[in-house]
Amino acid sequence: MAVAIAIACAVVAMEMAGEFDARASHFRHRADQLQARLGRIEERLTMADHEVTEMRRQAEVRERFNRILAAPDGQLVRLEAPDRRGPIHGALAFSPRLAQAVLEVTGLPQSEAQQRFALRWIRRQGAPSLAAEFAARDPGQPDVVVEVAPPSPEVTAMVIDPASPAASSGKAIAPPLLRGELRKTAKR
Repeated sequence: MAVAIAIACAVVAMEMAGEFDARASHFRHRADQLQARLGRIEERLTMADHEVTEMRRQAEVRERFNRILAAPDGQLVRLEAPDRRGPIHGALAFSPRLAQAVLEVTGLPQSEAQQRFALRWIRRQGAPSLAAEFAARDPGQPDVVVEVAPPSPEVTAMVIDPASPAASSGKAIAPPLLRGELRKTAKR
C-alpha cells in the first residue's frame, strides 16, 4: 500500500510539473511578446524625439534667417535653377556684421536615399570652395535650412550641386541645380 501511495504521489507530482511547465512557457512567451512591443514603442518614441529636435532646430534657424534679413547690412541672394521653371528654389540670407548666413532650399530631388548636396562659393579667381554639405529632407518636408559662414568679399556667386568626391576637389562634374549671384556692394 505504501508503494501504491508513493506511485500515486509521483504521478500527481509529474502532472503538476507538466502543468507548471506549460504555464511557465505561456508566461515566458507572453513576456517576450510584451518586450518586443515595448521595443517598438521605444523606437517610435526615439524617432518622435528626433523629429521634435529637428523641428526645433529648423525653427531656430528660420528665426535666425529673419534676424539676418532685418540686420542693416543683411542681404538676400535668390538661388534659381538654370531653366527657372524647375521645382527647386533657394535663398541665402547673410550679414557680414553679424557673421552669420542661412541657406534655405525647397524642392530638392529625392533620387537616392540620403543623397547629399553641396553649397559652393564661386570666387573671382581660383577654384570653387565648399561652403556646406547637406541632405534633402523627407518628401513630405522638402525644406532644407542650413547655417553656413557668410561668403567672403572675393565670392561673386554660389551654386548648389550634388555632392561628390570629385566635386569636392573643385572639379565640376555636372551642371549646378541652383545658382545665385551676389550683388555688388558700394564702398563707403
